[in-house]
Amino acid sequence: MDLLIEPNQAVMVVTGLREIVQDWVGPERDAAEAHDVLEARFRERNLVEVDGKRVAPRLQGLRIPKSELGTAMVEYLEMTFAYPTPGGGKPKRVSVVWDDFEGAMWQGELIVPGLAKDPPQIDLLGVRPDEPAFVWHARQVAAVAKPKRSERPPVRSPLTSMALLGAALVVALACDDRRVAVAALGCFALAAYVARPISIEVPSKERALELFAELHQNIYRAFDARSEDEIYDLLSESVAADQLDKMYGDVFESLVLRETGSGAVAAIESVEVIARDVEFPKQETERPQFFVDWKWNVHCSVSHWGHTHRRRNEYDARYTVEHDGASWKIAAIKINDYKPIDLEDDSD
Repeated sequence: MDLLIEPNQAVMVVTGLREIVQDWVGPERDAAEAHDVLEARFRERNLVEVDGKRVAPRLQGLRIPKSELGTAMVEYLEMTFAYPTPGGGKPKRVSVVWDDFEGAMWQGELIVPGLAKDPPQIDLLGVRPDEPAFVWHARQVAAVAKPKRSERPPVRSPLTSMALLGAALVVALACDDRRVAVAALGCFALAAYVARPISIEVPSKERALELFAELHQNIYRAFDARSEDEIYDLLSESVAADQLDKMYGDVFESLVLRETGSGAVAAIESVEVIARDVEFPKQETERPQFFVDWKWNVHCSVSHWGHTHRRRNEYDARYTVEHDGASWKIAAIKINDYKPIDLEDDSD
């Protein structure tokens, strides 16, 4: 079962054994009758409230789900029910009381597991006979302040500087009044000095570590935002444009733990830096840059169908930090080692 939060409704996608769903419908029913029977069953046995008001389901679709397992999924039927928001707008709270556990076995347990999806936020949900209800509510996330940008040098152009100096000489030579000529020459010379080209200095080791600590913290801070666009916007303050998709995918993947195939969801509790070091290029590069060796642990709680335990993800990576002309940003990353370690259980 998945609960999808959409702009004007909540959508529940339920997958059940095909033979059980057909028993619900009964023999010799046409499509319209089957539609009515399923709507009535879910209206009576699975009570749903959206924003505090009881809402009747509307069956939007009934299909055989596809699977990489080939024909293994033909034994299942997927039912999609819509629950419109009373008064319109995106749901803020959805509660469900489930009263239908026929055939609901998951990894040896009588449980109906699922995910509540309000991208980019994903929450684990699940119901069982002794806990048949769940409540989803929109997260009340405080507005995220934009991360502090790295120092931004003024824009200075060598062509502008040369042009101003040339103009100063022309004015000085053409002017009959010596005092005016000297004043004009001084003004143009000052403007040319301000516009002179400057080099961006590579920071000291201590300052480089401070800069990178802020960039690294911003990566995790960005995922407190309310939307994917806002996450990307915040990440772009600290990560080069060609690394944004990879950085978003890597961190998001660690939050929903897709690689485990378990559907578990992780909530980050803290980020702990274990070791750090800086190395500078031995030769001059096109853009100022430095390299950071960073070891850190991400402490999180992992939930899986009502069971919660703690995990420590240990990382060892090497970053390339580069100045793009406006600020220092993460330009490349190489993960040297990654190790997830499950800790003591919090609940059974």
